[in-house]
Amino acid sequence: MAEPLRIVFMGSDPIALPLLDWLAGDGRAVANLVGLFTGPDRPSGRGQAVNPNCVKKWSAGRSLPVHQPERLDGASLADLSTLHADVALVVAYGHILREEFISIPRLGTLNLHASLLPKYRGASPIQTAVAAGERATGMTLLRIVRELDAGPVADI
Repeated sequence: MAEPLRIVFMGSDPIALPLLDWLAGDGRAVANLVGLFTGPDRPSGRGQAVNPNCVKKWSAGRSLPVHQPERLDGASLADLSTLHADVALVVAYGHILREEFISIPRLGTLNLHASLLPKYRGASPIQTAVAAGERATGMTLLRIVRELDAGPVADI
């Protein structure tokens, strides 16, 4: 039996949590999550206390390295390189990845985008689809390339 893929997850939004649960698999993992990249802890709520985002909260109690760079710089590049990932999977991360980040994982970097591309792009594809009166929406898995939301789409 083949070893599960080594996956680095990059995301900061609650839409990613069901996928993280599935990848972690409650003891029957479909992948080997080797690290998380997510947004930094930020002030939130009435008292503006500094709190982790939902992805960091999800990681609590799991033995995963969590990286929270403000910017993807040389240190972040080095952190990603040390994880020896087969694939990086991006879901609502909030950073545009430069070529040197995209090319680190052995099999590339994939984005799970919250729309049926190419129809809806941008920061709020679900809201845009609802506002346009769409009766159905979905997710698109695509390979990340230099141009935003322009890589080849998986046909599964």
